[in-house]
Amino acid sequence: MDGDVTSQLPAWLRDGLGGEETDSLPNKRTEPRYHWAVPVQARLLSDPSRKPLRAETYNVGDGGLGLIFRDRVSPGAELEITPTYGDAEPVRVRVIHCTRTIQSYKVGCVIETG
Repeated sequence: MDGDVTSQLPAWLRDGLGGEETDSLPNKRTEPRYHWAVPVQARLLSDPSRKPLRAETYNVGDGGLGLIFRDRVSPGAELEITPTYGDAEPVRVRVIHCTRTIQSYKVGCVIETG
């Protein structure tokens, strides 16, 4: 793991970086991802007046976060992600892809640091 990126993540995200390792997908991503399910709210930064979307994380890595949404989220969108519990610090992400599944959308995001 890249210590510089990891150290910039909020504590609630760092907690997920020790979980069960997923496959690394060598042709797709360069760092491992860890299975990790946490309910979150996602606020679309381009439209702060819009009601936050509910989602759930499905994996986390040093520089990325996988989310599951009921609604489609456009690639390129910037979101502020906050867990639905406690008073946790939000994290900013940029949507890289949005893939339709049977009942939801799997959304891959890169974590915006610095």
